Amino acid sequence: FGLTFGSLLRGLKPQQLNQTMQWVAIAGILLALGSNSIPVSFYGGGVDFWLNSPVLVLIKLGVILVLVTFAYIWTLQPAAQTWSWVRTLGTNSLLVYWVHIELVYGHWLGFWKENLSVPQTSMLAIGVVVLMVILCVVRAHIGTLKQAVLAWRRPLATEPAAGE
Repeated sequence: FGLTFGSLLRGLKPQQLNQTMQWVAIAGILLALGSNSIPVSFYGGGVDFWLNSPVLVLIKLGVILVLVTFAYIWTLQPAAQTWSWVRTLGTNSLLVYWVHIELVYGHWLGFWKENLSVPQTSMLAIGVVVLMVILCVVRAHIGTLKQAVLAWRRPLATEPAAGE
């Protein structure tokens, strides 16, 4: 769905993009806040909100649409024209997706699963985002870092002592 949404946005004229993103934000807010009013009984029995509820899917979609709008607004700022953490994450999205899946759902942080409070989970989520930005920056500058490490490890050239 993300690829289709991105393709639709790329097909828009630049003057249409601002208004479209306003509608995306409105739709996201309505989905995130309004979906909760849909009765669970509407879907029949056996629906667990946190496991298989269509309402949760709509709420998540609404949050994602609001985040997309935030990313769009962020990249319009003058400071974001030189470097932007949002753009950095976007241009390295496959790497970010893969590593965050390993961290969040893999065994790396498994000892914290279902043991954190909401504030702790929020802080850990912010930490994962910061780690992903650092990972992207390191990946972008890996060549320079390799040269610096190799220059540091290279033994100093020594002159033979007088009389040797």
